[in-house]
Amino acid sequence: MAENTEPRYTPMDEAVAAFVKELDRQTPEDFFATGLHSHDNALGRLRRGSLTLIGARPSMGKTALMLSMAGAQMKAGIKVYFFTLEMPRNDMIARLVSIETCIPLLDILQRRITDAEVASIAGAVPILSPLPA
Repeated sequence: MAENTEPRYTPMDEAVAAFVKELDRQTPEDFFATGLHSHDNALGRLRRGSLTLIGARPSMGKTALMLSMAGAQMKAGIKVYFFTLEMPRNDMIARLVSIETCIPLLDILQRRITDAEVASIAGAVPILSPLPA
């Protein structure tokens, strides 16, 4: 059966009552920290059931930002679905390793890493492996 998608007029009192009802239903579990405290303070945390889009010019850090947010949420025990057409899965994992270890991504991808950085990457694997994804 097709759902009725016709727009309908909603009087202001009904709209406000629906807003108040939804506001009363919300709990702290409906909001997720991004892992970026300045973002959470300035723009607010992510809200369950909402779609968040990040847009910018090429090479401005959109994927790095989203992977950083996804990593913080996974560490908080939240399942994350991350989809991108711009890079293979191994490159996304390399970015997560880069974020976790603070080793530049290109150094990891091009294997320009020291023995200490290899040890740091090896230490990141047990942290990233069990995260819910």
